[in-house]
Amino acid sequence: SRFCNMVAIYVDGLHLRAPGSFLRNLGLAEFDRIEFLTPLEATLLYGLNGERGALLLFTRGGPRARQ
Repeated sequence: SRFCNMVAIYVDGLHLRAPGSFLRNLGLAEFDRIEFLTPLEATLLYGLNGERGALLLFTRGGPRARQ
């Protein structure tokens, strides 16, 4: 198959269904931290969206910066 079984990607808590162009426009300096959840952890948190795991991206200007 030509299709990739991608993990779910969340940026500052928002699920990105088509992350390609969005992620290409971000530089590494914009990220505060990056976490990976295993399929088990991600499924517990996000249901079927997390069945392949999840990549959590937290930007420097994300919700925590506005608090």
